[in-house]
Amino acid sequence: MALIAWTGHAGSTPHILGYVHLVADVLHLSAAAAWIGGLVSLVLLFAAIAKIPASPRAALAHDAASRFSTLGMLSVAILVLSGIVNAWILVGSFEGLFVTEYGQLLTLKILIFACMLAFSAVNRFSLTPRLAPSSDDPGAALRQIKRNSTIEIALGLAVFAVVGMLGTQHPAIHLLK
Repeated sequence: MALIAWTGHAGSTPHILGYVHLVADVLHLSAAAAWIGGLVSLVLLFAAIAKIPASPRAALAHDAASRFSTLGMLSVAILVLSGIVNAWILVGSFEGLFVTEYGQLLTLKILIFACMLAFSAVNRFSLTPRLAPSSDDPGAALRQIKRNSTIEIALGLAVFAVVGMLGTQHPAIHLLK
């Protein structure tokens, strides 16, 4: 996934800034792949363990969600930091976010990402604790976290579609000079 960075805008940024852009883009792409790919695996695991008895199911689901949470938070931190670097290089100003097609698409991507964060926050802070075997209804929490995670995946695919459109646009910074 990270090799795609050399085929896009980061691959054509010259000089030292180009190396910074490539590193940021490689990190961004890797974190996105880890988050969405991890979510797919987590949803598949949740679907498989829904068929086992309640006690081991709850413990396994809670452990899996807790472990994924670490990957998810790390991925989000990398996405935010590398996204800021990429936006600084490709957009250059807040004006560029609003007056160029590239900036408007990037704003749409950020809004979809914010929706993903909202679902992941509910999963992490509300539903994951309710997966514990000692909670009242871990089965209901498992169904809800599986549904929310599936929505997160769909939103992630929407982000990938927007990224595909961004790759065909001239970066905002080139249009505002």
